[in-house]
Amino acid sequence: MNDEQSRLSKQTQKKRLLDWLEKGQTITFLESWQRLGIARLSDVVFRLKKDLMKDGRTIHTELITVKNQFGDDCGPIAKYRLIERGNLI
Repeated sequence: MNDEQSRLSKQTQKKRLLDWLEKGQTITFLESWQRLGIARLSDVVFRLKKDLMKDGRTIHTELITVKNQFGDDCGPIAKYRLIERGNLI
């Protein structure tokens, strides 16, 4: 385990996701599994939204279509981004 993996393993899933989104990055289920170790992204988003509402922030959900390994369109899948007091980050 490298230093980054060690640091992330000590954080809660909500904290890992919030840190990711606060950097201005978007995330999908596959990215959350590969980069943050979050298997149930929609559940973590749901719980995090409750906390963010206290600060006037929320998470925007965009439905997108992606290609699978065979080039077929798949979706829609959710892509999440942080909204800071009415403005997309």
